[in-house]
Amino acid sequence: MNPWILLACLCSGAQGLTGPEQVHIAFYTSPWDISVSWITFEQAEPSLSFGTSTSTMQDVSGTTNTWVFGGITRHSHSVILKDLKPSTQYYYQIQNRLFNFRSLPANLNSYKVCVFGDLGVYNGRSTQSIINNGIAGKFDFIVHIGDLAYDLHSNNGKLGDQYMNTLEPVISKA
Repeated sequence: MNPWILLACLCSGAQGLTGPEQVHIAFYTSPWDISVSWITFEQAEPSLSFGTSTSTMQDVSGTTNTWVFGGITRHSHSVILKDLKPSTQYYYQIQNRLFNFRSLPANLNSYKVCVFGDLGVYNGRSTQSIINNGIAGKFDFIVHIGDLAYDLHSNNGKLGDQYMNTLEPVISKA
């Protein structure tokens, strides 16, 4: 991922589902190029459909990186959406799951940002507030300043899956 700015995504799925989960977006090489990433636990095509309306979406392919941790195989998929228009609502669909986000305004001095760090699965006192405010559109993107979460590798990585799934409602759109 681009170190310029990280956009976090929250997921609501659970390990073991065949569909996409842990869906999140991030700036790629500029504010007008967005990386969409997700996990599956079974092989799947690294592709999605996207557009400015659900009726005009086009297919875009990406890449997959497969890895095994604690006996669990995860397929990490990524698709790059390039040359997006400023201040535009976009929709994207991964398998049967539909998401949306709004691109930044042309004037990059007028955005609203949420900055956080040191947030874990347990004792995440601000987690629900971040999710609620993100869904309500109170910020345009998230900058995560580090200390992503604690012991994400625990329980064969399932704690990390839980963390990303918890945040998916906001990191899939902001």
